[in-house]
Amino acid sequence: MQIIPAKRIQVSENRLRRDIEALAAIGAGPFGITRRAYTTEDTKARRLTVSLMEDAGLRVRVDPVGNVFGRRDGRDPEKPVIMAGSHIDTVPNGGMFDGALGVLGAIEAIRTFNDAGIVTESPMEIAAFADEEGAWFSGTFGSRAFVGQVREQELRATTRDGQSVWEKLKSAGLSPDDLAGSVASYPISAYLELHIEQGGVLERDGLDIGVVTGIVGITRGAITAVGMANHAGTTPMHMRDDALVKAARFICLVHEEARRGCDMVATIGQIQVSPGAVNVVPGETRLSLEMRSMDPARIETAVERFKQGAASLGGIEVDLGLAKMPVPMDPGVMDSIEDACKDAGYPYKRMASGAGHDAMCLARIASVGMIFVPSMGGISHSSKECTAWDQAARGVDVLARTILRLDARKL
Repeated sequence: MQIIPAKRIQVSENRLRRDIEALAAIGAGPFGITRRAYTTEDTKARRLTVSLMEDAGLRVRVDPVGNVFGRRDGRDPEKPVIMAGSHIDTVPNGGMFDGALGVLGAIEAIRTFNDAGIVTESPMEIAAFADEEGAWFSGTFGSRAFVGQVREQELRATTRDGQSVWEKLKSAGLSPDDLAGSVASYPISAYLELHIEQGGVLERDGLDIGVVTGIVGITRGAITAVGMANHAGTTPMHMRDDALVKAARFICLVHEEARRGCDMVATIGQIQVSPGAVNVVPGETRLSLEMRSMDPARIETAVERFKQGAASLGGIEVDLGLAKMPVPMDPGVMDSIEDACKDAGYPYKRMASGAGHDAMCLARIASVGMIFVPSMGGISHSSKECTAWDQAARGVDVLARTILRLDARKL
């Protein structure tokens, strides 16, 4: 295995900061940054990204759904591509690091290779995937299109503002009629995604890097508690069948179950009380329920306990529909990231990602790995989202070293 001398990798923190702040200026407002996919701001961000890629010597193409790719040739054009990237769209009033660090950090990694005169054996591509945040329709749209998971009927779906997906793409100057042209047509050996943690674990533990072990599975559904609506003034407490009280007891059950160990989180994020009047005992309460874990068996156990608890409480129905399986990262890629941390002397830990990322889509066609850097206060999807510039640069350093380690593997 080739060991990369530290002196050959010189990430420019100032250059990285300049690029991230330039991108952050697009869509900036008083409450944060808003670059929703396929808007004017998103188009401007795409143009800036193309310009930065070209300045780094990459050959750039924009595919029919707005994914941006910059390619750097390797010595062996027959070898599969090593890809790195993320996304450049934001949630409304978001921050400057989510997604952007993965794209601009990958461009900076290329610059470090250029500065050191390093030519990889494998071709490299930097990817900026479109609409990871799901501004108008289902999230990770661009990366799903890239791996062939988007179908024509999804383009005809109506978005939240009344336009179809097709119309959104067309209005952004893209080519939705050529959906097949977005599907990867060449082999990719590995995909790396540098990202802020979006949680507070690394900061709490005083660590520079998170080596991501996988992206959690998600199970979502609805809970319905049924009681009897009745007059709030004339119905004595001992004669009430209060649906909200049943729901409250179920919420406590969910909280207690999720705290059995640290391998699952569960959230009741929405409550609807009917009839919803101040002077009426609630007759029905509907709750949302979401569970996340890397262990499908843990979810199954929790679901069974929730159903048992619902039966014990009475009048509660558990209907869990959406289930996305966990996506493990590639063991060899994780080892390469870990070795890169050791090369550079950065403290790190292995950890799961509780949020979804483009990497979970790329795992269908490539060996995938993710690198986390700390988020101050564990805050993300907010104008207060912040990562120290030196820690962001360390993440790029690990990304660059990992790329070179993967390139040195015999594939």
